[in-house]
Amino acid sequence: MFPGSSGGDPAGVVAAVRARWLRQTFVHWPFRPQAVQALLPPELAVGAPCHLGSLRVAGAGDSGSYAGRRVGGRGSYRLSVRPGEPLRPTERDVWLTSRRRAYTRRPGRIRETPVEHEPLPPADVAVDGLEQTLARAAGLPVPLGEPVVHFSPGVTHVRLGASRPVSA
Repeated sequence: MFPGSSGGDPAGVVAAVRARWLRQTFVHWPFRPQAVQALLPPELAVGAPCHLGSLRVAGAGDSGSYAGRRVGGRGSYRLSVRPGEPLRPTERDVWLTSRRRAYTRRPGRIRETPVEHEPLPPADVAVDGLEQTLARAAGLPVPLGEPVVHFSPGVTHVRLGASRPVSA
């Protein structure tokens, strides 16, 4: 576990894959927990399921843009941002940008992949453009408010453990 990481971390992930995460932008929309829970398999409590998709990332100077689409064409997004000055992270910032597990569905089973990384250093960010159809495609209602957006220049020591089935 990395110093300063939040609670609920998988302790001592044995790396099946090592990675670097560079130029990360996080966008979180507010929804009622029960609206999200209704879309999850019964084995999972409210969390963010991962879906296969395509992603294009481009950068020019200090600006960055992202465009993604889920496999099968259900849901897409475009995002343009301008990173700003580094921020002192709040507890909420750390919680929103920490990725401690990833969930996938493989032939009839939900699988969990443990993830371990040092805290992402957050920076202020200006959103120049944001279009998305992911929420509607997932069956979610209109968000309760504007999204919370974070940017990070990334981290260089990411470990993903072996995937394992989630118990019911």
